[in-house]
Amino acid sequence: MKYAARVLTAMVAAAAFPVFFLAPLLKLRYSVILAGESELALSLKEIFFSGDGQLPADKLFALDAMQPLKPAIIALCILLALALAVVLILVICSLLSSRYAATAGLSGIGAIFMLCALIPMHRVSTMLTDGSIPIGTLLAQLQETGAANAGILSLLQGAPSIADVAVQIQSVGFGAAYYLSLLIMILLLVWGLANMAIEIGAEKKAAPSVGA
Repeated sequence: MKYAARVLTAMVAAAAFPVFFLAPLLKLRYSVILAGESELALSLKEIFFSGDGQLPADKLFALDAMQPLKPAIIALCILLALALAVVLILVICSLLSSRYAATAGLSGIGAIFMLCALIPMHRVSTMLTDGSIPIGTLLAQLQETGAANAGILSLLQGAPSIADVAVQIQSVGFGAAYYLSLLIMILLLVWGLANMAIEIGAEKKAAPSVGA
C-alpha cells in the first residue's frame, strides 16, 4: 500500500469519530395527545454535555423507571465502544502497515460490532414502545429531578395514569451518526477486499515470468 493510500485510509477511518460524536446518534419519535407527533434527536455531545434544562445521562439512567433498560443499554454501549476501538486500531494500522488484509479484517470486525448493536437497540425500542416502561412513572420521576419542566409534558408529570395514555413513544432507533459510521466501515471493507483481489491477481500474473 502506498503511503498516500495509507494516509487516506486512516483519514477515512478517523472520520467516524467526529461523525459519531457530533451527528445525531439516537432518534426518538413520540406523540402527545392534542400536541401531535414530535421527534427528538440526540448526539453524543448532547448526551454527555447536557445544556440547561436537560437531564444528564447518568441521572437519567439512575431513575428507577429506567432500571429494566439497563442491561440492553449496557450491551449497546459496549458494542458501540468496541466498534470505535476497532476503528482506532484501524487508523493506527493503516499508518503503520501496508497490508490491505488488516484494513479489510478490522473494518469487517467493526461493521459486525455495529450491526450487533442493532439487537440491544431493538430491545430498548421494544420496551419503550410496548409499555414495559411506564411513561407516567418516568415523567413523575423526571419531575422530581427538576428536568423537563416546560411545555405540555410538565402538565402530565403530576398525573402518571393520564400520562400513560396521553404520551406514546412511537419508535426509538439510531440516527445518522450510526449509519454514517457503519457506511465508513463497509466502504473500508470493500476497499481492502478490492485491493487484496488486485494484489492476488498481480501475483498470479507475475508468477509464470518468475518461474521462467
